[in-house]
Amino acid sequence: MAPNGGSGESGKEGDNKNSSSSSLMLGLLEEFTKIYSDRLQRVEETAIKCDQKQYLENKVRVLESWIRDLGEQNAVLVVTVEELEREAADRVALLEDRLSKMATTTRESCVSLRDHQIQVSSLVTDKIGLEKKAQGLGEKVLTLERRTLGLKEENANLQSDLNNLIQVISRARQTGQWEVDDLTFSCVTPEQVFGPVLSSSRRSSQSLKESQRDYLHQIFEDHLRKDNSSLASSFSNLQDADSAYGGRGSEKDLIIMKLRADLRSLQSTHEETNRQLLERDKHIADLQTQLTETHHELALSQAEVSTVNQTLKEVRHHNRHENVEITRKDEVIRHLLSKQSVYKKDCMKGSVPMLCDLDNVITGENNVEAQLSENIDVLASRLAELEEECQQLRIQHTALQDTHALCTPTINMLQEQLNRSHQNALTPMKDGVYSGIKETISAETQTDKILSNKNEESSRGSPNGFYSTISPSSQISKLENELAEKSVLLRELQSHLAASRQELHLKDETLHKLEKKLDSSRREGNQRGGRMQYLTGQLTSLQLEVGRTHGQAEQLRRQVEKKAELIEKLEVENSSLTHQLNEKSATLERFQTEIVKTSTELERKRKEVSEQKMTI
Repeated sequence: MAPNGGSGESGKEGDNKNSSSSSLMLGLLEEFTKIYSDRLQRVEETAIKCDQKQYLENKVRVLESWIRDLGEQNAVLVVTVEELEREAADRVALLEDRLSKMATTTRESCVSLRDHQIQVSSLVTDKIGLEKKAQGLGEKVLTLERRTLGLKEENANLQSDLNNLIQVISRARQTGQWEVDDLTFSCVTPEQVFGPVLSSSRRSSQSLKESQRDYLHQIFEDHLRKDNSSLASSFSNLQDADSAYGGRGSEKDLIIMKLRADLRSLQSTHEETNRQLLERDKHIADLQTQLTETHHELALSQAEVSTVNQTLKEVRHHNRHENVEITRKDEVIRHLLSKQSVYKKDCMKGSVPMLCDLDNVITGENNVEAQLSENIDVLASRLAELEEECQQLRIQHTALQDTHALCTPTINMLQEQLNRSHQNALTPMKDGVYSGIKETISAETQTDKILSNKNEESSRGSPNGFYSTISPSSQISKLENELAEKSVLLRELQSHLAASRQELHLKDETLHKLEKKLDSSRREGNQRGGRMQYLTGQLTSLQLEVGRTHGQAEQLRRQVEKKAELIEKLEVENSSLTHQLNEKSATLERFQTEIVKTSTELERKRKEVSEQKMTI
């Protein structure tokens, strides 16, 4: 019983260790959540002191660290679940081995008990047969003893009669008279030997015969009484042993029935635990499939982020190309300005009204050029803003790739900035382009009017002289050539503006696409965040279920240990019962030997009686 006690103490120590480890893990989880909640609380408290961008970066950093730690915890939980499954499988195997051993031991004990019952029943039948034989032999012994008593009495009587006759014959030889007064005969009457004799002598001989018979009968009765008392005590001992063994056998049957019921209950609990383990394996497999799906979705999101990065690279390449175009347009404008300065110097030598008109035309052209330069600056600023926004978008996508969730405020802020920049930049740029085109058209109309006026003045002032007609016509031809060049340049500028408008339209479309992708990525981020929360909840519930299964396994282990202790106790009792059975079998063998001895004694007495009969 000492090993069982040691196993019970070790089971208690294991329960204490498991409870302390589970409480320690729960404390660590609570401390972990408390630490990150405190960090988030500190970030929320410092949100008033710092700007929104820094607040969001701090919050995203804390959430990233939290998610990283949660991922590590999930990995640890998966490892622990695998270890628990392995430990549960090992314990189930151990339980099955112990149950098989218990089943074999109980089967062997049942077989041994059945054999013992068969042996006991055979011994009882043998005992009943021996009792019957003993009763028959006792009756035969009684009859034989009666016969031996009768024969001994008859032999004694005959011997006494012979002695009396010898004495009578000796007296008759000595005295010559038949003196039979003091003699008694047992078997032979005096009348048969001597003829009629006195009655007194006959009565005396009969009293002596009766006294001798009573003495012999009392001796044989005492001997038979002793033999009967010894046989009765042996039979009572046999009956007591049989009743005691029958009581022990009934108790043993009850214990065996209880053990069978316990084995059935243990088998049902074992099947239930196997079913629960299969359900948990299925649940774990579902969670693993969900994790693989989430990994696949993350890979798809990474591919989308890579496509967005590729589009950003293309937009940046277009921005570089537009910057090159803008520099080229700046060079064209500088060339026009240089031509304008040269034209001003040439026109200073001509007439003042022509110069005034030309100044108006040039100022109009300067206004157009200024408007174009403003439009180009707006485009450059817009491109810079687009580059900054694309850079921000890339940063946000990398943050989305790292966190996969909890980045809704930053995406909303980016969307608001895009809408605001789109509303603030596109409308004045379009207005500037349209106003520039209108001003160019008005400048062309003004130059046409001035040329028509100059032609009229030249036609009116033609009789004034040859020099006056030649100089305005040459100037007009120069102006027409320059205006043609300006119109060509304006057409080129208009074509460039149309191309830039088309590019801006394409960029608007790409921005709309990027906004849609951002909305989809935000929705996916929200879905993945909910999915991660669901998975974390499932993992926590799994951890709790694993803890419950661990507790159930511990309870089953304790029950099995208790059953093992009971089985060991029963084995000890069975060994004691077998020892008692061996002792009873030894006593039965001893009784059998005694009965054999008594039978041999009876046979010997029978032989003696037969010999005595033969001698008689």
